[in-house]
This record gives sequence, structure tokens and C-alpha cells, in this order.
Amino acid sequence: MEKILIASYNHDKIREYHQLLEPLNYEVCSLDQFPGLTDVQETGNSFEENALLKAQAYAHLGLLTIGDDSGLEVAALNGLQAYIHAVFLMKPPMKRITACCLRK
Repeated sequence: MEKILIASYNHDKIREYHQLLEPLNYEVCSLDQFPGLTDVQETGNSFEENALLKAQAYAHLGLLTIGDDSGLEVAALNGLQAYIHAVFLMKPPMKRITACCLRK
């Protein structure tokens, strides 16, 4: 069984990948299994760019690596910077905007 690294600490995300990849004969590993790793700064301008940053950052571990970045897209922004980082959403005044979006 070939090992594959999911570049995430998110246990729910790891479980989803496990369900998808185990039938394909992959052993899913998470970042939790590699103590001492540093977090990747998500400096990309899209989900794809951040996922690539993560995959490249952990390539030195020698495993096939999937970088995953899921975030929020807010249709109400009408295409104006639809990529929003979750940390940014929790800072004032975005906290109020986030709460408003969640109520909709």
C-alpha cells in the first residue's frame, strides 16, 4: 500500500481523504504524524496557490503529497476578491461581516 500525505492537520479533512483513497490502495498520512513541522504561510492569492504551497513545503518528506486549501467564497462580493482567508474573517470589522454572511 502506497503512502500519501495530506498536507493538513484537519482531522475531518483527513477522514474524508481516507474514505476516498483507501479503496484505491493508499495509506493516508497527515501532518500530525510528522512532529516538528512548521506551518506553511498561506500567501497565495487563490485556493489553488495555497494548496500548491503546502504540497511543495512538505515534499521533502518523500511522500506523494496533496495540498488542500478550502476557504470561503462569498457570492455577494460580485467577483471582487472572492478568496477570503478564514483568519481574516475573524478580525474586526470583518467579524461583523462574517456574522452577517452566516445569518443569510
